[in-house]
Amino acid sequence: MTELRIIRGRDILLYINGEQLYGVTDFHAVSRRSSHEIREYLSGQPLAVVNAGEHYELTLKALSLFRPASTADGFCLKVEDEETVYLYEGCVVTRCERNIRSDKNVTDSYTITAEKMTKRSINDAG
Repeated sequence: MTELRIIRGRDILLYINGEQLYGVTDFHAVSRRSSHEIREYLSGQPLAVVNAGEHYELTLKALSLFRPASTADGFCLKVEDEETVYLYEGCVVTRCERNIRSDKNVTDSYTITAEKMTKRSINDAG
């Protein structure tokens, strides 16, 4: 399992379908293995477990500026830091939660599932 966690927004740039996101307070990405259980009819235990690849679970916290409705059909999320570009493709928002606290700003927390991730160095971007 690979994990990428970025806490300070000034260290990175985030783009959704080429549009830069502002007000991001936290970004967390984890790769997870997918599997499919093969079961015999009326059996409680699986006979085998087949590897079904890898997917990515992203958590994005923003100051209520992100519009998930415009990304309902799937979108591309690009994360850039000074040295590396992470490109998450086939993203879908699976959960949205609004956090309202009296002493803090209103933030939205999004859970996003991505089908594919590519990583490249900024120097190789050409």
